Amino acid sequence: AAEEAASAAKEAFTEAQAAVVKAEKAASGEQEEEATAEETTEGDAPAEEEGDEAAEELKVPEFVGVDKSLGSVLYSQWELIESSFMKGLKRAFYNLREERSVALGHFVDVKKNFLRFLRRADTKQQLLTTFQREYNSVDLDLRRKIEAKAEMLLRAEELRDTLWDVCDKKLEENEMERDRIMADTWVEDHTKLLAEQFVAIVQLEVDRHTASVEVMRDYYRAKCGHLLQPRNEEQLEAKNTSLVDIGGYTGATAAQTPETGAKKGGKETPGEDESASPSWLVPLAESVPTLHAALVAALAIIPAPPGEEGEEGADPKGKAKTPEPEAESEEEIAAKKQEKIVDMAGQDAYLREREILTLRLERLATRADVYIRELNDAAQVTKERLESWMAERYQAECSAVSAVIAVVRNAADAETELPHDLKLNGQEFVEDINIMALEPSAPPPPPPPAETPRNPGILSCKQLQLVASTFQAACPAGVMSVADASVILARVGAEEGGFGMPASWSSAPYERIRDTLEVLDERTTGHLDWREIFMSFVVASFPSLAAGTPPMIAKSAGDLMTADTDMDGLLSLDEFLGVKLWFETADVNDNAYDRGLELKKAIFKSMEVENSSKEKKLDYATAMLYLCSSGTLLEGCDKAFHCIGKGGTVSGEQLVKLAYPMGRAAGVGVGRAPYSGADIQDLMRKIVEAEGNKEDQTVVVSAADGAEQPVTELAKSAGGKTDATITAKQLLDHEEGNEFAKTQLSHYVLKTLKIT
Repeated sequence: AAEEAASAAKEAFTEAQAAVVKAEKAASGEQEEEATAEETTEGDAPAEEEGDEAAEELKVPEFVGVDKSLGSVLYSQWELIESSFMKGLKRAFYNLREERSVALGHFVDVKKNFLRFLRRADTKQQLLTTFQREYNSVDLDLRRKIEAKAEMLLRAEELRDTLWDVCDKKLEENEMERDRIMADTWVEDHTKLLAEQFVAIVQLEVDRHTASVEVMRDYYRAKCGHLLQPRNEEQLEAKNTSLVDIGGYTGATAAQTPETGAKKGGKETPGEDESASPSWLVPLAESVPTLHAALVAALAIIPAPPGEEGEEGADPKGKAKTPEPEAESEEEIAAKKQEKIVDMAGQDAYLREREILTLRLERLATRADVYIRELNDAAQVTKERLESWMAERYQAECSAVSAVIAVVRNAADAETELPHDLKLNGQEFVEDINIMALEPSAPPPPPPPAETPRNPGILSCKQLQLVASTFQAACPAGVMSVADASVILARVGAEEGGFGMPASWSSAPYERIRDTLEVLDERTTGHLDWREIFMSFVVASFPSLAAGTPPMIAKSAGDLMTADTDMDGLLSLDEFLGVKLWFETADVNDNAYDRGLELKKAIFKSMEVENSSKEKKLDYATAMLYLCSSGTLLEGCDKAFHCIGKGGTVSGEQLVKLAYPMGRAAGVGVGRAPYSGADIQDLMRKIVEAEGNKEDQTVVVSAADGAEQPVTELAKSAGGKTDATITAKQLLDHEEGNEFAKTQLSHYVLKTLKIT
């Protein structure tokens, strides 16, 4: 636009020069009659001659050349005018672009904020969550009743109405927000700002036109040979054309445009009504009245071409009808003549400049109308978009509510719960199958830890417990016939679906089982101690048990005695399980299955007795003796001596306990108790006397660990004192003691029961 303005200005200047050349040619071609009138007295010349003389005086004289220095000055003035004009245009165009960018950003922000307002959170999700929780709390059996189903459907309808009420309330709030946005005066305010920018451009155009015309008048004054007179302050002020002073456009409307113009420099500019306004001004009369008034004022101050202005009191021919109200001096009359001649000389150039200004103002008005309409159209489109979004949002939210109710009704009709999480987020309804709305039921208890299967033929801890409990229930005393023991083992093998014993035992016939058990009946009495069967199975399953040394067994026995706080020789199951025995140091934890702990439970079952309170207790001294079995008689006896004796030595009373761990009474009638207590005491005296005949021997050596063990004076003990003690080696070294050990202490020798 700035380039177009500069181009138009140059074109106007070129046309003005062409008009000057044309005027020079016209002046040189005229045939002027030379009048050599003689001087006459005043009042003698007729009126016709005076009129001819005045006409000759208003003719354009022959143009003269313009001094180069003056031309340079005029050209500099014209360049200054154009430079100021271009700077003003650039500033105005920048402001217009800025306003356009601000307007676009404003409408974008309005739509974003309104969308954010539409998507605000509400209470529908809380209502739905509460309903779902209450719905799922109804018992499943109750849902099958017709009355309960009807109640569920009624609650679903009530939920729908409640959720729709929330949607209606949000719609009212949305409409209020839309009305607030539409009531904002932002568009009107920025329309005024746009109008101000266009008014500033109109002012630039008027200033450029006025200044350009003055430069052209100075040029024609010089061409006509007139001297350029300096202008006083009043003349300079008269040339400063302000639209505010002339048109009074600020705040004016088309209907308020004055019929008469404002005075400027003592002259009146005629007012224009709407009917006299150009057609291109009509659209701005109502849309931008401020700019309309400024354009009307700008058109009013454009000077008319010479010959069209007319003066009060003059006819079209220029002849005076009435005399001037005030007499003018000859200098004033001469100055006016010069100005009229200058106007006549540049008449075509002035007319062309006026046409250019009129066209530029017309284009400016057209562009201003487009700008204002674009702003109003953007506001209207934004309003329609907000209304469309608001209606679509309301419809979508109501549809989402309907979808929720459909799911609830289907569940009520199907007499089922609402298992999955229901999410109602604005216009979106989601049934999330990945999230359960029901409280998770208690998980089933984890399966008990199972023991890893061992080698075939080896009993598991569970099977050991079954064997112990079965034999304990059948014969607590321990001594029973081989036939009965065989039957019990066959019966145990049939337990647990045939898995009460290893397959080799459960599938074996009775005769083979009996033949296998006869190894425990060394004296062929037809009877055995079933606890020897149990210990044979235990050692086969827990090899670490037989690997215990006498000191290890002595320590475990001491720990058990420490756990016996009431010193009654009995321990409860918890007390027994709380003491760590030597075989628990290895092969204890097996995939979270504590085999050592389960073995101790089986041992407890095999040795349990009832106390005076009818509570199940463990005779831990007896249990420890059965755990002393080893590969040889000496090793087994040495472990047993360390278990109940002090330092690997035992007294006569303790030797009786070693011979009959469960008591002598059970084996008396079946030939398994040939030695009485007195016999054992006599054997002790014989062993002590035999040891006393040795050369002042005051120490004995334990065969198990090789450690020196102090012994009482055996010679003095031979007289029958109860504190006389012997070791396992001393017992076995004695002839009668060795015979006694083979018959009564053979259960300390480990016997492997392997069925074939």
